[in-house]
Amino acid sequence: MEKTKQTFSWEKAAGLGGLVLIIGLALIIPNSGVFQANLPQTTQLHATANACQKLDAITLPQSPIPANTPAVIAINTTPETFSGTFTYASSSGSLNDGQGNVGSYIQTGAKKINYSGGDDGSMVTIQAVGEQNKNCLLTIPVIKNPSTACTGLKVVSDPSPLPANQSAALTIIPTPQNFQGTYLLQADSGQFQMQDADVQATGNLSKTLVTRSTNVLYNGGKEGEKIVVKALGANNNGCTATIPITK
Repeated sequence: MEKTKQTFSWEKAAGLGGLVLIIGLALIIPNSGVFQANLPQTTQLHATANACQKLDAITLPQSPIPANTPAVIAINTTPETFSGTFTYASSSGSLNDGQGNVGSYIQTGAKKINYSGGDDGSMVTIQAVGEQNKNCLLTIPVIKNPSTACTGLKVVSDPSPLPANQSAALTIIPTPQNFQGTYLLQADSGQFQMQDADVQATGNLSKTLVTRSTNVLYNGGKEGEKIVVKALGANNNGCTATIPITK
């Protein structure tokens, strides 16, 4: 009985050898990227990382924004590197980005804008443009200015009494304590200096100062002169204090 002869197939050997070679390469260089697919989720994850995830705002002079009062709105984004476009909208008043975009609704890449003329009960809404930024949204209320009047005013100096030609810290104490108005400080000579940041201060480093701050530095007064402090506003006529400068 003749034995069946098995023929050797070069095609099968080549195919098997190629498979072994591919597996070997994959084991040797697993992180080279040769065998990595260009998957769609890679692009999506990259887009999400560049999206605006959160908005925060700082308003000057304060938040909520006082009605019918000029204000500056500065926004911060998460991540900080986000540099997209934003829509600013208000139910009343005017928005201005300083780049020619003015109105109750503007679209701009600016992260700081001016706002004025808002009525009590209005809202300023800020939104990052783009479907991927739908959660990047905030609203800022506009409220009526406090109607509390200043009925009394006291100014304390340190040192006290206030000596001539020396530096002193002045603290303004209004009655009632929740009064949040603006003060006019006037001296015969010398100069006032802001002790803390106050964007509404005018006359800094002069003998006349208008400010909302209740902490002020003063120096250079002469003996026999005085400092007069007044709360501005038609309802605050009786809210005045005087500090004499001694020897």
